Amino acid sequence: MKSAVEIGAAAESFVSFKLRSFGIGVHAAAPGSPYDLIAEGKNCLLKIQVKGTKKPREGRYHFTTSKGRGHKNRYVADDVDIFAFVALDIEKVYLAPFATITGKTLKLALKKFHCFDEKKEWFKNCHGLKR
Repeated sequence: MKSAVEIGAAAESFVSFKLRSFGIGVHAAAPGSPYDLIAEGKNCLLKIQVKGTKKPREGRYHFTTSKGRGHKNRYVADDVDIFAFVALDIEKVYLAPFATITGKTLKLALKKFHCFDEKKEWFKNCHGLKR
């Protein structure tokens, strides 16, 4: 994997795999959507923006939390419900509700990544994720 497109596709596939392994329906978003995946909760649909990276730099995983090429724009509340930050080298995901992401970049230490199992109820029941 060399290009950002390949890294993004691998991260999206990993998140899709994890969701499906929990029995949660997941679908790719339409091209041009501000999110990458749609997860089927019990009574809702969740828009997921997936960000991936191959390996840490200076001890942290770096992610862009904005959209666009060149000039970056912040996501807005209607764009995304959950961010899924994927560290591909360790196959771990950090999930964050939209409201908790405030800047255009995010740097995560290894200890921040959690077991996906701990957050699967977010997808099944949409607790606190929908406005």
